[in-house]
Parts: sequence; C-alpha cells; structure tokens
Amino acid sequence: MIRDNILADKSIDFAIRMVKCYRFLMDEKQEFIMSKQMFRSGTSIGANIHEAIQAQSKSDFLSKLSISLKEASETSYWLVVLHRAGTLDEKFFVSLKQDLDEIIRILISTIKTTKQNINISPNPNISPNPTPNISPNPNIGISPTPNIDKSSNPNIDKSLK
Repeated sequence: MIRDNILADKSIDFAIRMVKCYRFLMDEKQEFIMSKQMFRSGTSIGANIHEAIQAQSKSDFLSKLSISLKEASETSYWLVVLHRAGTLDEKFFVSLKQDLDEIIRILISTIKTTKQNINISPNPNISPNPTPNISPNPNIGISPTPNIDKSSNPNIDKSLK
C-alpha cells in the first residue's frame, strides 16, 4: 500500500471487498450481470485513485479523482439495486455502503480542495452553458433540425432522409 495515503488504502480495501462480494454473488446467488457491473465500477475507483497519485499535472490529478467519484457513484447505484432486489442482505449492504460513502466523502473533499488550490475559474470566452437552448418539439419528441445551408451541398436532402 502507498504510505500515508488514506484514500489509496481505503480504495484498495474496498476493491478487495468488491472482489469477494462479486465471487459471493456469482457462486451463492447466481447473479452474473449486475454483480459484474458493480465489480467493474467498484474496483475502478481505486485504479483511478492510484492513477491520480502518479498524475502528470494538477489537472490530470483532478480528472482522475473526478473519474473515481463517478465510478463510486455508479457503484453506489449497483449496491442499492442489488440490495432492493433482495440479492444483498441488509448487514452486508450497510457495511459496503458505509465504506463506499466514506471514500466518496474523501474524494469530494480532495476534489474541492484541489480546485481551490489551482484556482479553477471560468474562462470568460466560454459560455457557462455550453448546451444551446433548444426546446424539444413536443409533437415528435426530438429537438428540431438545425437550419442547414443546402446550396453548399446539393446532396444534403438525401443525407437527412
């Protein structure tokens, strides 16, 4: 284990618990699909934390920890689904969820502190809302087609059909 890195240590311990949980769900509960998703996301948390430790820059560090946080969120989802479906018993679920929630709290705190330390501020040339404000057409359930200059490409009508 990496010395004096609580987050790295906890992520390794959690990954080991995910391996054991995955084996249990496969062998004892015959659950193959959701358990594999939980296994993948649950072990990915630590892998990305360890990548962050070797990051090439503070931005790279922040990116890897943000990915870890997303993977932790996905793992939380799968744990809840498996518990509500009756596949994980209450005691096992609560124990895993507590460990995961602690990792999530540490990740959030570390990400927040890192952002403050590198003074991430919005770029004045970039709109705070990068998505255009297009309301969907309620008649067909999709966003309207943008206006396209058909004179520059006579085959445009064929490609849109």
